[in-house]
Amino acid sequence: MHFNYSSTLVRLVIHIILTVNFALLNLVGGIAKDRWLKLKVLHGRRRIVVSEAYGWLSGSNVLGPFQPFWRVPRSIVTTWWSAMAALAFLAVGTTWLTSTVREVHPEGLCTFQQGLVISTTVPDSFSVPPNNGKPTLVAGEAQRTSLTNGCPMGIIWKVDQNPWLCANVDDILGTWVCTQTGNDVPFDQGTLQDDVVSQLYEQGLLYSVAGTSWASTTNGDGLWNHLVVWGSSASDGDNTTFDVQVVVDTTASQSGTQFMRPFHCSMNAPAAVPIVSQIPSVSALAKWASVLQGYMYSGARTPIVDDPEDTLAWYLNTMVMVAGGSDSLLSSAPPGSPNRGCLITQTYVSTVLIILLLASVAAMVIMALLALYFAIRVSTHPHSSHVKNLPSDIWGWMVYAIMERDASRAGTKLTVVKVTEISGREFGTAGDSVVRVKSKQESETPLDPYPGISSE
Repeated sequence: MHFNYSSTLVRLVIHIILTVNFALLNLVGGIAKDRWLKLKVLHGRRRIVVSEAYGWLSGSNVLGPFQPFWRVPRSIVTTWWSAMAALAFLAVGTTWLTSTVREVHPEGLCTFQQGLVISTTVPDSFSVPPNNGKPTLVAGEAQRTSLTNGCPMGIIWKVDQNPWLCANVDDILGTWVCTQTGNDVPFDQGTLQDDVVSQLYEQGLLYSVAGTSWASTTNGDGLWNHLVVWGSSASDGDNTTFDVQVVVDTTASQSGTQFMRPFHCSMNAPAAVPIVSQIPSVSALAKWASVLQGYMYSGARTPIVDDPEDTLAWYLNTMVMVAGGSDSLLSSAPPGSPNRGCLITQTYVSTVLIILLLASVAAMVIMALLALYFAIRVSTHPHSSHVKNLPSDIWGWMVYAIMERDASRAGTKLTVVKVTEISGREFGTAGDSVVRVKSKQESETPLDPYPGISSE
């Protein structure tokens, strides 16, 4: 399950709920078990096995009676102990599972504030889309960001500089598609670049020679590499869509045979046709050629990038976005479209943890109802006063030990001692190393053994 809150807050809330819930569970569980024991005495044989009155055990204390294991009375392993053990494991399990609460970033929608917005109706304010402005950088990075975040790239009609951009189907008008159209074409070292272009045209790998532009890296001896040649299927004044043929040098060195790889690119974006039709393709490709050459390699003396088809499509998408967005990053979201796809921040809580959390709350409610039920039955019993001081937990046994000690010393019947009076008593060992209980007023004298027990 996902929540639109920070993981820190969700983890804290779950921890508080569990802490409070198990604290209440221990409280009402102790009350329920105490009233159950008293009810058992009232409606049974007026006695219980001493080992049943060990109180409510929580956490690792539930294993306390099993040390040593072989001396545990069978009466301890009862329904109550099983319930306490189950709740102890439930507490441990929910605590461990709380650590699995984590922050996730699923796809969602974010408000678009300001950025590049493509319009298919507003005419461009330039003849050729510029390639050296910040809008070009933002348009290109937006596609990369979307791809990095696990979403598609393409001609995204509304982008900003949000690092969580994740374009959805409504954000993308389409994309350019580039494919390799043949095998690498070899050229001997020293072949003139003009001759390379002519031969590529003759082999049908370029639309024309006159409408072709290229960029390369050349040394002082006239040797070249990293030659990138491309051309349009249309002329500047055609006012129509166009395809692009591209041929890219694949080799890293300027010496030896150069291998040129051919590609063909076409746009699959019907909604962007009005934009592309306004672009003077020959002039635009000539202006954008030098930057393309840099993107097709990883630097000097490196071979062609591993994904030339995607790089070509990404670059042509960028050109269309800059043209359609009028080279501006100050546009606001159009009416009726205030959002764009992005990765949103949510907190993931596992289903198992939620089930265990609900189970713990349900256990507390059930235990509270049991405690109320047993308490009502005990309080309405005509002899409820007889079991008022029945020891059922550690505090009850401490009080009972003091009552037994006082009665033994005075030779009288048991006198009720309140829990608040425990702080006025101490215990230690006498000469026979047997633990004895005494009052603080007797602390200056050795503890006396019980009557009938020799101190020798």
